[in-house]
Amino acid sequence: MRITGAVFDLDHTLFDRYATLRSLAPFLTERLAEDLTPGIGPEEFYEELAEADRRSVVAGWEGMFAALTGRGILRKEAAYPRFRDSLRDAFMRNAVRFPFEDEFFAALRARSLKLALITNGSEEVQGAKLRLLGMAPRFDEVMIADGRKIPQKPDPAPFLRMAGRLGEKPEDLLYVGDNPVNDVDGSRRAGFVPVWVRTTGVWCEGIERAPYEIDSVRELPELIDRLRTEI
Repeated sequence: MRITGAVFDLDHTLFDRYATLRSLAPFLTERLAEDLTPGIGPEEFYEELAEADRRSVVAGWEGMFAALTGRGILRKEAAYPRFRDSLRDAFMRNAVRFPFEDEFFAALRARSLKLALITNGSEEVQGAKLRLLGMAPRFDEVMIADGRKIPQKPDPAPFLRMAGRLGEKPEDLLYVGDNPVNDVDGSRRAGFVPVWVRTTGVWCEGIERAPYEIDSVRELPELIDRLRTEI
């Protein structure tokens, strides 16, 4: 198989989402004190938030809020806008890198790949994550799909626009991400080769499985070596 590049999702894919949430739990517990059920401390809130995050891979922050409210972690009278804004502010404070990041990107570059990133979200929040991680210079191209200037995944438009920026055919590009709808189905419809990262382990009924699955992006260089030997 001809593979000329790898395009990545950001959240749940290229940084340690759950180590990040754990580091932010004290800030969030303080920020949401009036919304939390009494007695919920940072560690318990982290555990509940992480589980809600795993189960809301498609539903997003609204799904997380509904899950936490339904489990009694947040009071029934809690306001979603305050929860949303608190998460936004938290993710602009810290992001935890994977310890293998330098080795990982060096291995990809050694395989003569073009590297790019497509992430949904606002320039403010996603841009802050990339700055905290120091990750933007790792890529040939970075695209933040905000839904205004650039349509968001799973729309094929950002994938096709990225293929054009890279000067490559979609069928020669891997798209690596965790979200069954946005990443796997969206990139497949744009002609990319999807690779599902099983960060959450949650799949969506009715969505065709990815042709390739890995537990961590750390496995990607080995997968690329295997694919390049396929006819």
